[in-house]
Amino acid sequence: MSARERVDATRRTRNADRNEDGGRTRAPSRLLPWILGALILLPPCLAGAHPHPDEDDDGSRQELEVEGSQPEPGEESDSTDFGNISTKELSQQSANPIGPYAYVFTQFALTFNDGDFVDGDAKPSGEIVFQPIIPIPLLGEDENEWRIVTRPTIALFADKPVPDPKRNFERETGLSDLLIPLPIALPDSIAGRWLIAAGPSFSLPTSTTDDFFGTDQFTAGVSGVFGYIGENFMFGSYPQYYRRIADLNPGRDQKDANFGNMFYWYFYNITDEWQIGTNPTIQVDFQAPSGEKWNVPMGFAIAKIHNVFGRPWRIEAGIEYSPIRQDDYGEVARFKINLIPIVPRPIKNPILNFLFGG
Repeated sequence: MSARERVDATRRTRNADRNEDGGRTRAPSRLLPWILGALILLPPCLAGAHPHPDEDDDGSRQELEVEGSQPEPGEESDSTDFGNISTKELSQQSANPIGPYAYVFTQFALTFNDGDFVDGDAKPSGEIVFQPIIPIPLLGEDENEWRIVTRPTIALFADKPVPDPKRNFERETGLSDLLIPLPIALPDSIAGRWLIAAGPSFSLPTSTTDDFFGTDQFTAGVSGVFGYIGENFMFGSYPQYYRRIADLNPGRDQKDANFGNMFYWYFYNITDEWQIGTNPTIQVDFQAPSGEKWNVPMGFAIAKIHNVFGRPWRIEAGIEYSPIRQDDYGEVARFKINLIPIVPRPIKNPILNFLFGG
């Protein structure tokens, strides 16, 4: 949907809601996606808060030793324990979207939008993307582990300029829809150094600004990962596709959602702790007219694994530019900082082992 169509739909919806309920633009049905979203996002946050409150914080050694990283005497080592791997492997695994470790990913970005709707300079705005990476073990252990690695994503748009049909801009702050890909990763014993995963994907209409920041629809589709981890490099792609399955507010006059995105990456280890590379996300709206469908960024990023408060963090900074973007109004550039603490897995034991005698 083009910017003009989104704005028109948003205006009609807001006016209708105000007429029907005295100015209140939020429907009670909005609570359902938020409840579901909270249930999905809460476990990784709790896992990262106080994973081992009875243990001392010891981050003084040169290796990235962290809280709770070493097993107690007589206790078996957990292969998903991030204290038992080298700094270099931790650096690579921190950029692996289907690895065995859990992360609390937060991106702080300054974005610039431009196009035919903009007279003069590109329009800046702020954005915060929250994207925990949560491995859910299904069956088997260590290199034989089958797991779902979900990457729920929600964004906060801060003071974003939104055009109206007369090409005047109003600044809006609001949340996006919640995207929930659920790819199942092949075990390392089968995939080796390859990263291979496939599964369903869903989205919940948690957007707070109707059509411009979201779809107002429940959607479902597919997601997958294909990549490779070499000795000093890694690359891959993570496509997701979504289509409408139900409306949050039935009876609204709107197009069926039909969209996708693809996160792609390449990183090279210049030292054990430092990486350089790229990791932008392509966006596509298949319902939009020609010239409004695609936003394809390229970029450069630099990342370092660092011990912060006794826990390994991936700290990353990058810049992106979109040579292919929407004609009317689309993102042209992004400056970003990613803060990614590595946390204990919320679920440690395979949830299907009991069915197979594990």
